[in-house]
Amino acid sequence: MRLTRLRFLTCFALTCCVGALTAHAADREFRTIVDAISSEYHASPVHIPMFGLVNVVTFFVKPAGTRHIDLAVFDNLRDHDRAGGDLNIAIRHAVGPEWNPLLRTRSHHHGDEQLTSVYTRPDGSNWKLLLTTLDRDNATVIELTLDPKAMERWFADPVGSAHHVQGESKSDNKRWDP
Repeated sequence: MRLTRLRFLTCFALTCCVGALTAHAADREFRTIVDAISSEYHASPVHIPMFGLVNVVTFFVKPAGTRHIDLAVFDNLRDHDRAGGDLNIAIRHAVGPEWNPLLRTRSHHHGDEQLTSVYTRPDGSNWKLLLTTLDRDNATVIELTLDPKAMERWFADPVGSAHHVQGESKSDNKRWDP
C-alpha cells in the first residue's frame, strides 16, 4: 500500500513538472509575436486555466499528430489603445527567415479586417506550424509541433483528416461546401 502510494505521488510530481516545463517551452518566435501584440494593444493574453495539462496529455497521446501546443488568445482588443505600430511587419520580423510562409490572407467582412498568417519550418524529425489571426477585437497565436506523417496526411486530404479526428467515417459525411 505504502509503495503504491509512493509511486502515485512520484508519477504525479513528474506529471506536474512536465506540465510546468511544457507550459513555458514556447519558441522565441511565438513569444516575440505574443509580446508584439501585448505591446501594441497594451493587453495580456487571456489566462487559460490548466493549459499546461493539455500539453502533458498531448505529449503522451499525440492527437492528430500534434506533439506540442502553444496558444495565446487576446480578447476585446477594441477596448485597448493601440501604440500605432504595424503588427504585420512585427510578425514577419518575429518569424525570421527559417520559417516558410504557407498562407497569408487578408479579408474584409462587414468593415472589419482580418489577417491570417501561417508559417512552417522543420524541427528535427518534426514540423512546426505557427498560425496568427488578427482582427479588430481579437488575436490568436498558435504554435504546433507536428508529426510529419500526420501533417502529410492532412495536406493530402484535409476534409478526410478532419473527419478522422472527429471519429467520423468519410461515408457518413457530406462534402463540406463553403
